[in-house]
Parts: sequence; C-alpha cells; structure tokens
Amino acid sequence: MDIFQVLSDPHRRRLISLLKQDGSMSLKALSEGTDISRQAVTKHLNKLIQVKLVYAEFQGRVKVHTLNDQALLPVYQWLSPFARQWQHRLDNLDEFLNQENPNE
Repeated sequence: MDIFQVLSDPHRRRLISLLKQDGSMSLKALSEGTDISRQAVTKHLNKLIQVKLVYAEFQGRVKVHTLNDQALLPVYQWLSPFARQWQHRLDNLDEFLNQENPNE
C-alpha cells in the first residue's frame, strides 16, 4: 500500500488531522468522538504506521501515536506543480477582474 492509498480513506485523514492538532495521542483519545470501533481505529493506525506517516511508542503502559509529517513530503512534491498551476490561474483571474473593475 502506498501513501496515496492510505490518504484516500477519510478515517485515516481524520486521524492525521487529530495528530497534527494535538501532537501525540493514545488510542483511547484518537477513538473518542468517532463512529468506528477502537479495533477499526487500530487498523487505520496500522496502515498509517505501515507507510511511516505515524509512529507509535509506549510511554509507560500507554501506546502513544505521533504524526511523522516528513512522510508527507512525497505527496507535497507531487501536488506542488498542480498548486502552482492553479495559483497562476487565480492570479490571471484576479488581474482580469481588476482590469474590469479598476475601482475595487
């Protein structure tokens, strides 16, 4: 499984967002407020660990999960040409609109 397949699942994207916001979190904390079981959250976390987006370590008796945002670099590199293209198009649109309505 590659990183794009892993990111295609909304539950995994939610877990990534939670870890980005809150830093390291336990399975219990990651499972709160979700409509899936802890077992399902564990399976999603294992997929994230498999592609090195998340790493887990024990802190005492609690297994804590942490986001490895460096693993998103290949995704960023793949998407950045598209972002530049869209930014260029939006800049052109802004320029056009300013020519049509110079007072704004």
